[in-house]
Amino acid sequence: MKKAFLFILSILFLTVACFKFWEYQFYLSAVPQEFGVYKILYRQENAWGFGPGGNETGIRVYELPEQTYQIIQQQGLEYLNNLPSAKARQVKGRSDWRGKYKNWLETPINVTRHWTDYMSLPDDADYSKEVPSISHYMSAYGFGLRIDPKIRNLADDALKSPGNYYAYGRIGVIIVIPQKKRVIYAYNG
Repeated sequence: MKKAFLFILSILFLTVACFKFWEYQFYLSAVPQEFGVYKILYRQENAWGFGPGGNETGIRVYELPEQTYQIIQQQGLEYLNNLPSAKARQVKGRSDWRGKYKNWLETPINVTRHWTDYMSLPDDADYSKEVPSISHYMSAYGFGLRIDPKIRNLADDALKSPGNYYAYGRIGVIIVIPQKKRVIYAYNG
């Protein structure tokens, strides 16, 4: 009886450990693999419903490794726009669309309606004159969430200050903040 209990307990432990490893890899997959990120500093996510009708939003903050920081400092947009993962063809049976970003730009960000509180603005508003907000981006479809004020300020400052980089992926935006050695991934949908 004791052997059976220990066997079942070890199977449960192994199952949980495997799931946690998969989950960690999933969270890292939103960032281009060339960045070499391995440390998640902050994560806040939520989902309402599931499947095609569901909505979800979230933000993750990663530590930018020193080596990647040095490359970005030296090459900037040239490095980012020539990432092999952005140019790689999709391999049959493998989905790598999450960490695939093209058309990198330097901040300040080009403000569109989703970066603003567009519901409170007139229909003919010039969004480019508005201050971008990560909170507005994340709640663009009416499903926002509370994020740590320090993280919100980090993102908002990065969006409106020169010297950072951003690109849109299939379902989110990634912001690289070299001077802070941070990478932010935010999504809505």
